[in-house]
Amino acid sequence: MRQEKVKSDLINLSILHALEEEAAIIDRFGKVIMVNTTNEEERSSEKNAPVKARLGSDYVKNLELANECYLQERVQLLLKGKLTDIKQINPYQQKEDIVWYEIRITAFIHEGERCGLIRYKDVTALVSYESQVIDVLESMNDGFFAVDKMWRMTYVNAHAASMLRKSVEELRGNDMWLMYPNLHGTPFELTYRRAMETRERQEIEAYYPAHHTWYSVRVYPHDEGGLAFYFQDIHERKEVEDRLYHAAYYDEMTKLPNRKKFYQVAEEKFEVAKPTQEFSLLFIDIDQFKTLNNLYGYAKGDELVKEIAKRIRYTCQGGGYVARFGGDEFVILYEGSPKDDGCRSFTSHLLYEVQKPIRLDNDKSYTPSVHVGISHYPFHATKVEALLSMADTALNEAKRKKVLICMYNEEIKKNLAYKNQLLHAFFDAVKTSDIFFVYQPQVNLHTGEIVTLEALTRWSDERLGAISPAEFIPLLEESGHIDLLTKKLVHDTFRELHILREKHDYKGSLSINMPTQLLHDHAFITFFEKTVKAAQFPSQTVEIELTESAELVTSDDILYQLDRLRQAGVKIAIDDFGKGYSNFIYLTEINAEKIKLDASFIRQIGIDKKSEDVLEGLIILSDKIGSTVVAEGVETESQLQFLQRTTCDVIQGFYYYKPMPIEDIHALFSAKQ
Repeated sequence: MRQEKVKSDLINLSILHALEEEAAIIDRFGKVIMVNTTNEEERSSEKNAPVKARLGSDYVKNLELANECYLQERVQLLLKGKLTDIKQINPYQQKEDIVWYEIRITAFIHEGERCGLIRYKDVTALVSYESQVIDVLESMNDGFFAVDKMWRMTYVNAHAASMLRKSVEELRGNDMWLMYPNLHGTPFELTYRRAMETRERQEIEAYYPAHHTWYSVRVYPHDEGGLAFYFQDIHERKEVEDRLYHAAYYDEMTKLPNRKKFYQVAEEKFEVAKPTQEFSLLFIDIDQFKTLNNLYGYAKGDELVKEIAKRIRYTCQGGGYVARFGGDEFVILYEGSPKDDGCRSFTSHLLYEVQKPIRLDNDKSYTPSVHVGISHYPFHATKVEALLSMADTALNEAKRKKVLICMYNEEIKKNLAYKNQLLHAFFDAVKTSDIFFVYQPQVNLHTGEIVTLEALTRWSDERLGAISPAEFIPLLEESGHIDLLTKKLVHDTFRELHILREKHDYKGSLSINMPTQLLHDHAFITFFEKTVKAAQFPSQTVEIELTESAELVTSDDILYQLDRLRQAGVKIAIDDFGKGYSNFIYLTEINAEKIKLDASFIRQIGIDKKSEDVLEGLIILSDKIGSTVVAEGVETESQLQFLQRTTCDVIQGFYYYKPMPIEDIHALFSAKQ
């Protein structure tokens, strides 16, 4: 078989070399597998000539690179068996002359596979202006017309007349400018007159408003002093390019520029900015957007984003370039200093417009709340990336301080540096005893027995000193590393609980705080579930405390994960009830076994009668639905006596115990024994 193939290849090669014109063979993939000697020798120095079929090259790809798209498409059809023969005559400008080449490609079968024989022929000598040129021009796929030095149209092929929307008879012999007066003032006029004056080849792709069409035009000077025009209607291609451009640079939902486009525009503005020119970069975030999605659904969330985008675009009509960065984030580049009255007025107007109520349904409306972080070019930075980072940092500071607007400053910079320092230190501390856990007992109000130990995190650093949980826990949640801390908490406290049960026969429970975001982390939930089962504690020995949030009752995923943990024997408690998103739905949807009333209620005992009535009502309600009630923050005798008159079950606070290290817990149980 191999000998037969070699023989077949030799025959094809000998036939190929016998051809006088340049020739080559391509396989079914378009790769050039054979060329004749003429093809190897000819046109080696010609830059403006038919695409060279070089041995081993991808002929179809080379056609694409040379912008010979029409021929490329026809070759692909031939190789797929949809065409058997291609014949095309094209002009090419070489030095002072126009050279015409006939390109012919014929399909044939070689060893069961479809191949193509390519032949090039210089047909310039055969093309005379008086006779054969007409046939050639009429067979062209391009529109073609010629003008003399007085701009009279001396020849127009049928394809050109069709694209120019007039008949050949109407055009031939008439002044081009009179026939198409709308050309005046367009890029086409500038290009055509430049070609006539310089006698040099010109090219242009431009939109012609009179025809609502894009044209690609090549203009060649000819010997008689006039011009030859070859042109194509490229409107469809331009529409595709426009759609691709918008997909790459614009947000589909709001039609606003996206992050990529914003970078491009901002960088261009900064490049040409004068030394005294200033810009304000505003980073805008819709507050509690995720909660809105959970409460009303993603369709309503999309409506909200569209409406806010519309309002921001309206505000920016007076100045400002706005882009949507995704989700609930928008960015505006405003020319002027943040300290100027103009920018302050713009920002005030922006907040006024954005925070108007939005009607979601006939009976529902939603009042958006936003935060804005601002950075200042060139005083804070001169690069887009840095300015965005600073504005984002200022935005987070606005959220933390619960203010609408915050501008980046040195204090924020120092805080950010401190947070970064803290975060780097954490990665070392979490592997050592620098991060440890203390335990605050919860006591049965009627018997004084310790029924639960709540584990609380502490961090002591050699250089930074004692670091408050109020500092590092929100930082770990923001940075996505809270799972590392919680895993350490689970390992260390479970180990201590085993020891307490063995050494002191402790039969109470262990309570740990579970950040809501970890309930979305299926990998963490799986880890926690396996660890609880492996510990083999009696059911409901381990309990998790959840801080109130709308997500707890609106997220089906969270409710599923809570049910999964409950089936593994984990008790569910709601922490700080009444502090934030208080809603009686929590009591029915979550079915929490324990409800911890916020310390703010306890502090009002003996001070505010109405608060006492609310507290007593919450205790009665929780008791009615079968949940254990824990009063947090009990510190005085009067608070204790008030709670003893209610059906409250458990108390926690300094009145009995402060948080203490595990050694003190052991000592406490030893003393009781």
